[in-house]
Amino acid sequence: MDDDARKTFDRILALAAPPPHDAPNPTSTPLLITPNGNKVSYQRMSKALKDAAKRASCPPARLHQLRHTYATVMLRAGMSLTALKEILGHRDIRMTMRYVQVTQNDLQREYHLARRNMASVHAVPQLRTTHHVEVDDTGIAGICRALDAVKHQLEMHRRQLANQHVKNKIQSLARRLAKLRAAMAALQNA
Repeated sequence: MDDDARKTFDRILALAAPPPHDAPNPTSTPLLITPNGNKVSYQRMSKALKDAAKRASCPPARLHQLRHTYATVMLRAGMSLTALKEILGHRDIRMTMRYVQVTQNDLQREYHLARRNMASVHAVPQLRTTHHVEVDDTGIAGICRALDAVKHQLEMHRRQLANQHVKNKIQSLARRLAKLRAAMAALQNA
């Protein structure tokens, strides 16, 4: 048990009720390691948990229940199933699956998270569509429409980037395309 877990455990006990006069000092009896560094037996841990639940006025809990709760909480916090399998010491992922409780809310949250991630990874910019059924894509008019489409694609791509330096370079290219587009339009009108 790490220091944070130990502090949380001690805080819960402190909030629940003062320990009985005959109870051992919690700092002198760590849950997992004795003061001389030896491992604590399963029976001792089980008794400590039972005593703590009683002091906290909670229903009794078994150590193995806490293992299942830990696995479920870690999975909900984002730990992968394979990493959880290793932490729990399981040889087979099917055993780990028995430990975790997956609710409908978990499934919905994971589904929406995956959809959001897919959308950002696989977003494909859409070209603007024209309302004209028959559009002449030849000559200067076609070049102007193509430049508009490329500028639009660049902008859609730029919005998805996190790197500001690359975003600035793309914006500079878009300005050049706009100037080229204006020059082409001027040629068309000449």
